[in-house]
Amino acid sequence: MIKSFEGYYANFYIDPVGIKTIGYGHACHVFDCSNLQAKSTSGNFYKVSAPLSRQAAEDLLRGDLEKGAYEDCVRNKVTRTITDNQFSALVSFTFNLGCGALSSSTLLKRVNSGAAVEGTSGIRAAFLMWNKAGGKVLAGLTRRRNGEADLYAGKTTTVTSKKRYPTDGVGEECWFLGEKGVCLYTDDCTGKSVPGLCPGPNGVQCCVRNKCNSTAGTAGSCVLNTMCGSGLDSNDGLCQGSSDLQCCSGTINEKQMTCPDGTVWDKMYKWCADTYHVYGPFTTVMINQCLNMGGEDVCRQRYPMTVGGTTIGLMKWEWEFALSI
Repeated sequence: MIKSFEGYYANFYIDPVGIKTIGYGHACHVFDCSNLQAKSTSGNFYKVSAPLSRQAAEDLLRGDLEKGAYEDCVRNKVTRTITDNQFSALVSFTFNLGCGALSSSTLLKRVNSGAAVEGTSGIRAAFLMWNKAGGKVLAGLTRRRNGEADLYAGKTTTVTSKKRYPTDGVGEECWFLGEKGVCLYTDDCTGKSVPGLCPGPNGVQCCVRNKCNSTAGTAGSCVLNTMCGSGLDSNDGLCQGSSDLQCCSGTINEKQMTCPDGTVWDKMYKWCADTYHVYGPFTTVMINQCLNMGGEDVCRQRYPMTVGGTTIGLMKWEWEFALSI
């Protein structure tokens, strides 16, 4: 259950509240990320490093559960007899939030008093008091708290998402140098993965030219339909993302990867520019700095631009403003 809600990340990323994390929820503010110690199924600890295989991430989680004393916390704080499912639900909660949170929680008081699961004064309502990150309610945490409450009640719960947060941007369109892609977890991208162009954690990156197979079984790449030359086998439902990303097993039109008409690629700053403006998409870091400087709508506003005959939406900043960032 913990694995399903945390999601698997082979590399380090920053979660929505600014915590450096890897694997299945291995948080660097809790554990030493310079010395990742995993625990094998035989009980032996061994050192792992990024990028983590799924097995190494699972073993790291197994070690974290022991070193973090999450199970011991539940055993020490709960004063009445509970079922295995109830114990597991509370361990999941404690792994996510820490022993201190459990110790001071209304949830623990209700567990120890034998409260019913449902109702305004019940266990589920107490779980749901902990569905915020950075003061903001997250749908992913709400689903996790309800899943833990279901498990506490002895119900079979089905996790509908293997990723940590549903608002991580997976499936959204993105653009890299005039080429359309889709935001995917890096381990799901078989093409070129470009960081900083998608919302959510660093584990979600803009994937361009994701590999695909046509209906005829020919290997190809997912590209904008206008980029595919002769030899297109199929253009229906073979690529993740929007419908205009099609599986191209023919010749790819490289002209579609140029800058907007009338601009040039600046190798030093790595953006497209003309005399007065530079053009995005810009990295998340740049956009956040723009917002911090008071750029407001300018930071995210998109303008219609023609790139190789295709009109797309790109951000446009003045040269001096962009350089100040």
